[in-house]
Amino acid sequence: MDIEAKERNTTVDFLKFVAIILVVVGHIMVSLYPENYNENLIFKICYSFHMPLFIFIGGGLTALKTDEKLSQFEWIIKCFKRLIVPYVIWNIVYCLLDGRIDFINALFIEPVLWYLINLFICDLVLFISVHTKKMKYLTLAGACILFLALYGLFREGNLVIKNMAMFFPFYLAGHMIFRSKDKAWVLFLKKYLWLGALLYPVLMVFFTYKQYDLVISKVQSALGISSFGGLIHIAALFYNHVVVAAFGIMFAWFIADVLSRADFLKRPIGKTAYIGRYTMFIYILEGITSYVIDGNFTNNMLISGLGLLFIRLAFPLLTAYILSYIPKVRVVLFGQ
Repeated sequence: MDIEAKERNTTVDFLKFVAIILVVVGHIMVSLYPENYNENLIFKICYSFHMPLFIFIGGGLTALKTDEKLSQFEWIIKCFKRLIVPYVIWNIVYCLLDGRIDFINALFIEPVLWYLINLFICDLVLFISVHTKKMKYLTLAGACILFLALYGLFREGNLVIKNMAMFFPFYLAGHMIFRSKDKAWVLFLKKYLWLGALLYPVLMVFFTYKQYDLVISKVQSALGISSFGGLIHIAALFYNHVVVAAFGIMFAWFIADVLSRADFLKRPIGKTAYIGRYTMFIYILEGITSYVIDGNFTNNMLISGLGLLFIRLAFPLLTAYILSYIPKVRVVLFGQ
């Protein structure tokens, strides 16, 4: 979610920079190690908390607006134009690049740019909850339960529902923390952000990526049991997507907080925050480069990785600069 320049928060932009770099690097690891990317340490680090961090920031930035503004119908219409219009356009573009014609599946079941529709659904739920006034947080808690129930019904069959179940709590946490930034419990949380830096690396030792069958078999073997596979699967999901992700966010937030308080780093941090302002462009466009350049690099993984990182960032940022002269096109295609 973007905000006006006069309201910008450098720390938030830096967190967005960290998140989008993790997104791009994670995608690059898939390109460089197509057969065993999920065993690559860099890939695991990227995918352990990058999208929860994005959702957390998205929820947090809504807290910069008052309930009165969030309750206005114009606000949700603006969210629709900023997120869903680019979502539809670019998912269709990716379908065409892949030679697919299953547009309904690409939009509602297995979208490439799923983050956009999931963030809009989060905003829509928040919009509805604000209208319930005193029952706002009860409505949000009910939404969490509903998404979990839908995930239990559809499981892996619908990516949008799955991601709502896994990421909506992070959106809600971001909204509550940013909204209550001066309250005692938030100040207490910020005081102990260093725990994220301490525990996140330890938790990553046990992190796995979509290898739950392996986890289940290992646990069953260690405990000498043959049942409870479903419960172990749920525990593995909770550990991977909630526990590790939460401490990963704390880790990134701790780093951002430390860097933002160092005077000699304010200028370089401000430069990285510039990239954080254009995460929409990078998120949408960086994957398109894979259709052109991913197979044209040297076998040296370090050189290939750095080259791909540069191009996957440069192309979207150049596009953002060019479209700054065509604001109407920029708004339609990228919501900005």
